[in-house]
Amino acid sequence: MYLEDILKLFYDGKLNLEECILKIKSLGYITASDIGKLDIYREERTGILEAILAEGKEISDLLMIINTYLSYKSCVLITRLNSFQLKKIRDNFNDKYIKIGKYKKTIIISNNNDK
Repeated sequence: MYLEDILKLFYDGKLNLEECILKIKSLGYITASDIGKLDIYREERTGILEAILAEGKEISDLLMIINTYLSYKSCVLITRLNSFQLKKIRDNFNDKYIKIGKYKKTIIISNNNDK
């Protein structure tokens, strides 16, 4: 649902003010797994990419979150990676679309992967 749809429902009397506000506040949030809720419009609102915290996440959850985010956006920032997570991510994405930070704890992946 888009902002225009919500406002039209409010205008048409199908949503009250409280329902309208709740729907607007939830715009841009996508559930990627039981532990991941993504803010896909954060960059547009704040000028800063949404950061995916890798610490404490199972690799299967982390890969699901990354792939979900990349289905909406052109790149994703992942922080606080451990060496196992980094290896598994590199196994699943083409290295030419991965930028690895200086200390190998942070990466950016673009969604133009061939792997």
